[in-house]
Amino acid sequence: MKKILTCFIFLPLVLACERTVNLPGDPSERILTLNSIICTGDSLHTAFVAWSSFDNCYMIEDASLRCYVNGILQSETSDLTGHEAPQSIRFKCRARPGDMVRLELETPDGNLAAAEVQAPLPAVISSVDTALVTMLRQTDRYPQTCRQFLATMEDRTGEDNFYRVQIFSEAALVLAVKGEYERHEPGDTLAYYGRKELAVINTLEPSLNNGIRIPREDDRTTVYEPDYFENAFNIFRDSRFSGSAYTLNLACEDRFYNRSGGYMGGSSYICRARAIVRLNTMDKDAYSYLNAVQYYSSTLTEFSVDAPLIFKQNVSGGAGFVTVMSSFDYIIDLPDMQL
Repeated sequence: MKKILTCFIFLPLVLACERTVNLPGDPSERILTLNSIICTGDSLHTAFVAWSSFDNCYMIEDASLRCYVNGILQSETSDLTGHEAPQSIRFKCRARPGDMVRLELETPDGNLAAAEVQAPLPAVISSVDTALVTMLRQTDRYPQTCRQFLATMEDRTGEDNFYRVQIFSEAALVLAVKGEYERHEPGDTLAYYGRKELAVINTLEPSLNNGIRIPREDDRTTVYEPDYFENAFNIFRDSRFSGSAYTLNLACEDRFYNRSGGYMGGSSYICRARAIVRLNTMDKDAYSYLNAVQYYSSTLTEFSVDAPLIFKQNVSGGAGFVTVMSSFDYIIDLPDMQL
């Protein structure tokens, strides 16, 4: 039977609010919960917080979040965001592989929830080849133009390793030809569109997607709902290639360019874009946690009556899970697009 704990947050996506867990103390007591995934490749991170009881969760009226790296305070904030539980707190943290990171969530009445984790040593991506391809996925009515990446990674030897792969885009509007009324000079960046994460198409990569589908019959045809085997987090382990180089076959929709702008007043512009393939190295607890989240959020739980899933917890004085992933970014400058 599934027990309910509405406020235990599954990261980095808030996918579900149910889980089986042994709560410390009295089930009627409110427990401070703290959940966060920190990546060494980023400087700004998010923690999700709430008061939890056995059957509900509640907003925190006031609390402060402190982040320490190797015992040194890096940031402290009490800027809670959200109008319902769970709430989020954005905080700064610059950690490197091997660093010890500690998060502390404290309320004015002295309740303290804390977790301390070490950033693992990262694996690296040694090379990436990329090209545009046409793909017809099972959910597509028409072929789509996608960008394929063949990313060769170097697995760390002598240990079991666990990974997550992501793809990001960055784009900027750059002046190519200066017109009569343009005050900038050719080559100047006029707008930076920021970094955005793109959905990884993992159907070509067996370490990410084994091709299993759970069909569901309706009145007309067989359709395929999102399920555990689609691996939405794109996590994997090195059991196929332990201690050696391995090439991941990845793809995503070709959404790297911002096509706004053009020819104005004699000026012309280009979009300068780049792709970032990120390999995150995590510990076994983080892998097990995310894998359990994917299973529990899938349609498989409608068919099976297995033993309760075990979700890792490492927060003292409360409940939740905090982890640090070590990131390696491989950056590819794409051809400029004339607007």
